[in-house]
Amino acid sequence: DSELVVERARFRHARRLLRHLQARRPHAESHGVHVDVLRTEMGYPLHGHELSLSISPVEAAASWAVGFDKQEFTGKAVLVDQKQNGTKLKLKAILATDRAIPRKDMQVKNQNGEVIGTVTSGTFSPALRKGIGLALISSDIQKGDSVVIDVRGKDSIFEVVTLPFVPSKVR
Repeated sequence: DSELVVERARFRHARRLLRHLQARRPHAESHGVHVDVLRTEMGYPLHGHELSLSISPVEAAASWAVGFDKQEFTGKAVLVDQKQNGTKLKLKAILATDRAIPRKDMQVKNQNGEVIGTVTSGTFSPALRKGIGLALISSDIQKGDSVVIDVRGKDSIFEVVTLPFVPSKVR
């Protein structure tokens, strides 16, 4: 792995160089990819992945970020109902039991082959040396359960685990 540090004045040239390197080496990663790995390892939701107009903060396990004590806000009734009665889908952490790496939009299945959800974020964790992911899956699935994801034509088993994948060492 290499790292390229560029002065702001030369950023345009660096972008051209990065495009050239990526064309010659399609698997080259830019800095933003490393930030996404850290985000996924901690289980932090990202808008457009784990949070969207169709995925609520309650489903995304981010209800801690909602001001439920506010008197009124748009969508409050729906979120309160979801919090009190649960949701069909819930964001869960998945850890590969083999060398598979889950990717966004891959289908998650139960042991019977029934689709129970979708991967919202997935990557390889250098810290764990395994594929990790966040998936919006059936609320019935619990920690310790196994789920199946078709990765490049091969069914791979993933274990549902608790977040974060890698404990924070911030004091």
